[in-house]
Amino acid sequence: MKTPEEYLNRKLPIIPCNGKMPIAKQWQERDFQLEDFKPGDNIGLKMEKHFDIDIDNQECKKFLNYYMETPSAIYGRKSNPGSHWLFKGTAEYKKFVLPNQFEKIYINFPHGATLIEIRAGKQRQSIVPGSIVNDENVEWERFEGISPYSNDPNEDISKVALSTALYLLFPNKGSRDDYLLTIAC
Repeated sequence: MKTPEEYLNRKLPIIPCNGKMPIAKQWQERDFQLEDFKPGDNIGLKMEKHFDIDIDNQECKKFLNYYMETPSAIYGRKSNPGSHWLFKGTAEYKKFVLPNQFEKIYINFPHGATLIEIRAGKQRQSIVPGSIVNDENVEWERFEGISPYSNDPNEDISKVALSTALYLLFPNKGSRDDYLLTIAC
C-alpha cells in the first residue's frame, strides 16, 4: 500500500496531511474519501483501532525482539528504517523520554531525549508509506497485513524503554558492579 486508494480499499481510516500535520480541522470527527487527497498530500493513518510503535532511538531496536511481538507491518525511512511497528488493536498513548539531566547522553541523538512512543487513540495519527517526510520516502519494510497484538503493548514497550535507558546509562569502567547491584536491588 502506498496510495490513498489502496488504504481506502482496505477500509483503513486515513487523512490527508501536509508534512506530518492533518490538513483538515477536526480530522478526528470525519471520514475522508479519495477526493479529499490532493497530489503531494501525505497519508496519515488514524490510530483509533490501530497503534504505532514509533522507535525514535536506534538503541531501542536492540530490545524490541526480547519484549515485543514481531508485527506483520513495519515501515520507516532511509534514515531510520524499521522505525514504525504497526498493529491492530488499542493501546494507551505514551511517550518515553529521558530526563533533562541526561542531556550529555542524548544530545547527539536525532530525536533528542525521546526513546520510543506508542501512538494510539482518537487524537493520534501516524504518517504511513506513500508519504514523504524530510525529503525521504516513507516505505514498507514488511507488509503482510496488520496483525493484532496479543499482549499488553504498554507494558511491553515500558520494558523496551527501561532496558534502553539502562543500556544508555551503563558505565564504561570503574563502577559497573555498583551500577548492576543498584539495578538488581
